[in-house]
Amino acid sequence: SPVPLVEQLNAAAGAHGVGRLLTMEDRLIGIKMREVYEQPAATVLHLAKRALEQLVLSRELVLFKGRLAEKYAELTYNGLWFSELREALDAFFEKTCEYVEGEVRVRVHKAQARAVGVRSKYSLYSRGLAAPSSDEDEFSHEAVRGYMDTISLSMKHQPDHWKKEVAED
Repeated sequence: SPVPLVEQLNAAAGAHGVGRLLTMEDRLIGIKMREVYEQPAATVLHLAKRALEQLVLSRELVLFKGRLAEKYAELTYNGLWFSELREALDAFFEKTCEYVEGEVRVRVHKAQARAVGVRSKYSLYSRGLAAPSSDEDEFSHEAVRGYMDTISLSMKHQPDHWKKEVAED
């Protein structure tokens, strides 16, 4: 259950100094504040969730979700928890979590936490698509070459003066 999990993570990760943060914050009222946070369990849980998201969500969704997470944090920090925007963001985040489940191994040591293993039945990773040699690949390297030729067409037809500037930079 959640409470014992947070207590165990606070003890285990906290013993290694994970989750300690010293920062300078800009308050809504325009003053700067020096803040100290100690959040070992939250640090580990967020790390594990991000590792799962990287495995099961598309690149575009992960990037967009990151932008919205910043807005969510801003709303919360500025005291707008009960806003309709925060409620709408909740619905978005709930949808993105639909397939975010699995197992994450986290290593904590010297104030750092790292995800060292992650797996999920909803993984988008395919070993065959990411094989180190073309003999093992499940996709056509010729198709990739054609794709690259197509998307680079506009670069091949740039004015000569633009090509020269780029080459000099």
